[in-house]
Amino acid sequence: MARLPTPGGDDGAWGSVLNDFLSQAHNTDGSIKTATGSRLGGIQLAGDLGGTALAPTVPALNTHIAATTSVHGIPNTANLETISGSQAKVDSHTADTTDAHGASTISYDNSVSGLTATQVQGAIDEVFSAVGSSTQNTQTGTTYTLALSDAGGIVEMDNTSSNTVTVPDNASVAFPVGTVIEVNQLGAGVTSVVSAGGVTVRNAGELDSQYKRAVLRKRATDEWIMYLQVDRLIIPRNVTVNYTLSTGDAGRVIEINSATPVIVSVPPDATIDFPVGTHMEVFQRGTGTTTISPGGGVTILKGSSTFDLIGQYSTVGLRKRAANEWVLGGELA
Repeated sequence: MARLPTPGGDDGAWGSVLNDFLSQAHNTDGSIKTATGSRLGGIQLAGDLGGTALAPTVPALNTHIAATTSVHGIPNTANLETISGSQAKVDSHTADTTDAHGASTISYDNSVSGLTATQVQGAIDEVFSAVGSSTQNTQTGTTYTLALSDAGGIVEMDNTSSNTVTVPDNASVAFPVGTVIEVNQLGAGVTSVVSAGGVTVRNAGELDSQYKRAVLRKRATDEWIMYLQVDRLIIPRNVTVNYTLSTGDAGRVIEINSATPVIVSVPPDATIDFPVGTHMEVFQRGTGTTTISPGGGVTILKGSSTFDLIGQYSTVGLRKRAANEWVLGGELA
């Protein structure tokens, strides 16, 4: 084993011992020897390092890259160069996983609603499309039934004659609860909002003048609430013959202009369910006596002994205070 000379020893052998020591790393001309194999100056590369001292490698790092990239669809390889070449596989993997969540690939049944996820997704997409675009659906006919595509949009009734907009039952058109639809009266014809069998529309009524609007909101399975545009002015309804109050009379004045007696009837809730708190006026414009008459099951509370207005130009007020119960006050005979 090569060593340095020992001080006080190696008499006569110093030169040989020193030359032997230096020859381990130097050539005979004094230059440094070139490394061979995996050794240089007696240092062995091991552990995470490999190769030679002049050309080391890191095998553990390459193995780690190959393992982690293979998880994302890149081939398991120890070469870094393959990562850039695997971009297409990454893109393909992304497309495949996002497509897997499309409605067309879902086929399980929902035990509560009985609808497949595809059907539910289709309905949501249709409603979302309508909500996102605020669809304007203009109708020139006199009758129209709301469709699923109207959700979140505007239905315009453009006709000079009276119009009717029908709210369908949930079995016919399954609007999601919370759906909002706006109804506009674009034409001069009065627009009435009515409900199909089995449907309750709270505060249903008429859009009685051009450019008026109402908003419908689905509150429950077959229950809607209608919000009418309220005028600051009291709009009169001119009547010349016997008349039964209708939903469009809420907040209005009924003007009776006749030379002969006229009866104004208050319908029961089973016929027209005015919201509690509804108020309207009756004005006797003509000379014929105007009489307020309760319908079947209706109670009218009043301070007078009669239901007759006192004469021409007299006015009374009607206010609904409970189910089938109204208060009548004013110029009674």
